[in-house]
Amino acid sequence: MRTSIALKVVCLAVAGVGTFVFLIQFCDLLFDCGCEAAWAGAATHCNINVAGPPNCPWCVQDGAYGAIAFGMILTAHAGLALWPGRLSLTRIIAVFLAFPVVGAVAGVLTGWMTGYWQ
Repeated sequence: MRTSIALKVVCLAVAGVGTFVFLIQFCDLLFDCGCEAAWAGAATHCNINVAGPPNCPWCVQDGAYGAIAFGMILTAHAGLALWPGRLSLTRIIAVFLAFPVVGAVAGVLTGWMTGYWQ
């Protein structure tokens, strides 16, 4: 039996909202930059607000790299959730694991490209 598209969209929406809520804390986990949860000040304590380097790669340039990382994660969520076929438990787990996996890859790439860890 095929999974309804509505169930896949719900899975995608829950994963996307989770990514949206926790991305800034993931930023701090990757870069130890001082970012906090949105309800606790967000980037108020990020190292971009301190004179001199290092500057968090996801927060500099008005958050362009962070937005790109967010888009990459959402694309992975969508690809996994909306792929044709049955929405199995394995696929649901993969949809939610896309956040830390793709986020870590995006973080390593942006940290390396910007020289953050030098």
